[in-house]
Amino acid sequence: MEFTYIYRTSAGARLEATITAESRDDAFKALRAQGIRPIKVIARDGTKANGAPAVRRRWPLVVLLAAVAAGISLSFLAGRKTSAPVQVAPDGTTITTTVAQPLERQRIPGDRLRIEQALEKFAFRTEAVLARFAEPGRAVSLPQEDVTDQRDCLKTPLKVASDELSESIDLKRIVTGMKRELQAYLAAGGTWDEYVAELAKRQKLEISYRESAEKKVLDTLGAETPDLAKAYDIWLKANAQLESMGIYPIALPDALRDYQLGLGFED
Repeated sequence: MEFTYIYRTSAGARLEATITAESRDDAFKALRAQGIRPIKVIARDGTKANGAPAVRRRWPLVVLLAAVAAGISLSFLAGRKTSAPVQVAPDGTTITTTVAQPLERQRIPGDRLRIEQALEKFAFRTEAVLARFAEPGRAVSLPQEDVTDQRDCLKTPLKVASDELSESIDLKRIVTGMKRELQAYLAAGGTWDEYVAELAKRQKLEISYRESAEKKVLDTLGAETPDLAKAYDIWLKANAQLESMGIYPIALPDALRDYQLGLGFED
């Protein structure tokens, strides 16, 4: 059976192609094996035109174990939305403030400088430390001051304003999720130092995975007779895996740009 699928390249170009498979699920499986994450897969007769099935997000194992050990309801982890009074800016526009909703750790899109600046604007040192671990696979530089404000931090929700930069909002939402993770960890008998050690261990593994994937691509390109097709396949699959982990992707090496163009992709 023939299916048409729509997807985006790493450069953001929207492309359409066809694939033959026994079923739509088999088509998705074959595309994922090629490192392609389709936006839509449509049968020739036009049926089943919805996008790929949503990936079920899972809280880190440490959270689930801690929640069970402490008898904490998982509904607590879902968060609740509450609004603060509406404010009026000097230019007459209205600004609403809401409690930040938890967001899973992931790469924050946008301006890196804005993200770095947002890291320095947390009221509590606990939040400032958690924020360093917000993005999987990023190098971490922790504040030097002792962190002793966990109790006050955990009972004070982070808030976001409607006029706030998206980078700052995303960072606050991720930190909100990590604060809840920390609360469950502490309730289960863990300590702050142990929790940070777990964060550092996870971050180190994520960094090493990305570095290993990038090295594999570069080593393939650095061979005496580079196999561009193989290197490109490794790059595609590595980035698909990194994306599933929330880690920022490996940039397309210059040596593969002409090869990608030759396949009909836009750069």
